[in-house]
Amino acid sequence: MTIKELSKQLKLPLMTLNYLVQKGLIHDPPTDEDVNNLSFLSNIWGDKELLKHQLTKYNQKSRLAMIKTAEMDKITAYIFNRYLNAEGKLMVQQVAEEVNHYYHVPIDDKLKKLIYKTREKARKAKQRMKRK
Repeated sequence: MTIKELSKQLKLPLMTLNYLVQKGLIHDPPTDEDVNNLSFLSNIWGDKELLKHQLTKYNQKSRLAMIKTAEMDKITAYIFNRYLNAEGKLMVQQVAEEVNHYYHVPIDDKLKKLIYKTREKARKAKQRMKRK
């Protein structure tokens, strides 16, 4: 069984299972022990009471930041936060160079398109924050 198949079977996000593989917590392909452990995890995954207890160790600002970037991968979240916290103008080329430096992503049209799209999300989020 592959990680992708296990993700579908247990209804756990593939991104999460890949993260667990990357951290060395499970194997690819998963062992029987991994399957048993993930089966248990799938039973409590997303439980609101458990999430509430886990989130209490973070301050409100950190919790809000997690919520804003929850559906984003690391690179998109980095771009979003750079624009959200920017003081003054922040050029797309500068952000592209930073992403290239920190994440070793080639500077190409695909990256720039992601930056433009994410910059717009951050701009809208800033406007919403100002209205409150």
